[in-house]
Order: sequence, then structure tokens, then C-alpha cells
Amino acid sequence: MFQLHSLLDLRRDAEDTARQTLDQAVAARVREEQEQARLWEAQEAARATLKSEQARLLARPAPSNAAEASLHERYRQRLRAEATRRAGIAKSQRDTVLAAATAAESEARQAFEQAHRDREAVEKLKERADAEEKKLAERRAEDAASDLGQAAFIRRDSE
Repeated sequence: MFQLHSLLDLRRDAEDTARQTLDQAVAARVREEQEQARLWEAQEAARATLKSEQARLLARPAPSNAAEASLHERYRQRLRAEATRRAGIAKSQRDTVLAAATAAESEARQAFEQAHRDREAVEKLKERADAEEKKLAERRAEDAASDLGQAAFIRRDSE
């Protein structure tokens, strides 16, 4: 009986630890999802800037010389490169860090569910053992009462 109680304590501790690990994994995934949203917003802002600058440059009169045209083209290329760079950062974060956080959460969830099932199984075993012990104690009490009754009956007959 003591072993089941000790095993149950161990299973509860394991379940608590698994719950804490799961909570940490969920928090990490949420942080990475927030970071992903921030990165995508930055990418969209860079694209919006590129579009608005392209529209602004198109609305202006044509460059008067090659140097001015080259300057405008380099500016557009820098904006395009920035939008591409930010898209790459967002994709990289999604494919690496966010994917790892999601996988870690999934693993932690599975470990928690297994720890939970293990604890429940030991609790059921302990409940059965407690019930058996209670039945045994009741039988012993009945046997003791019966023995006392027989001893009294035998003593009364012998008197």
C-alpha cells in the first residue's frame, strides 16, 4: 500500500512538471506567434512604403537627366530590397523558430497527457487497493466478532 501511495506521489509530481513544461511551451509559442505577426506587419509596412513611393515617383514629372533617373531607380531598389528582406526574415522565423515552438508545444502536450493517464491509472490502482484493504479489515472485524461470539457460547456451554 505504501508503494502505491509513493508511486501516486511520483505520478502527481510528474504530471505537475509536465503541466509546467506545457505551460512554458504554450507561452513560447504564443510569443513566437506575436513575433511572427510583428514581422509580417513590418513586411507589409515595407511593401506599402514601396507602393506609395512608386506611386509618388510616377506622379512626378519624368526625371530630367540620367543621374536623377538613376537616383530614383536606386531608391526603388532599396525599398524593394527592404520589403524582400523583411519577407525573408518573417518566412525564416515562421519556418524555424515558430515551427520549433509549435513542435515543442505538441511534444509537451503529449507528455502531459501521458503523465495525466499514468497518474489516473495509479489512482485507480490505489482506490482498488484501498477498497480491498477495507474489505479485508471488515472481514477481520467480522471474524473477530464471530470468534468472540463463539468463545462466549463455548464458555456459556461449559459453565
